[in-house]
Amino acid sequence: MHDDLYTPGDPTPLTEDLTGVLGYTTGVEENDADFQASFPYLAMPWAGDGECSGQITTSTSDNPGQSLLGMSSGSIVMANFPNPFTNQTTIKYLVNQAGKVNIRIFDMNGKMITNLVDERKNPGEYQRVWNAENVPDGTYFAIALSEDGTVQSTVKMVKVK
Repeated sequence: MHDDLYTPGDPTPLTEDLTGVLGYTTGVEENDADFQASFPYLAMPWAGDGECSGQITTSTSDNPGQSLLGMSSGSIVMANFPNPFTNQTTIKYLVNQAGKVNIRIFDMNGKMITNLVDERKNPGEYQRVWNAENVPDGTYFAIALSEDGTVQSTVKMVKVK
């Protein structure tokens, strides 16, 4: 039955099965943390301990060469903090196999802003600070390339006032 054929006062067009689907809940009905009072208005999500919450994965330290999905994650994995940031952000990266590492920063138009890292690295964790004082507010991408020029990881970074 189509909802545009329903007229108020008619028997409900919802079957018991459809009502069960529409009334399904995961138990996450609200955030348990308040949103920040100013931009970027972020809040950590609700605790997620309802019946459908599943296992929470907080670390891949047992196998740093794999993603959370158990798939190979490439030779370079990276993240930045803080994000969003004002004048600088730290890019932390994990090198899984020895070789040349190249991390470049691009703007939304694809223009390369800087070549932040261009060195040979042994396996391990590294970090580099990107000083973005002289670039306008906006969205930027850090792209990690392996020795053969293959993109290994991309991080979206947002500079705010």
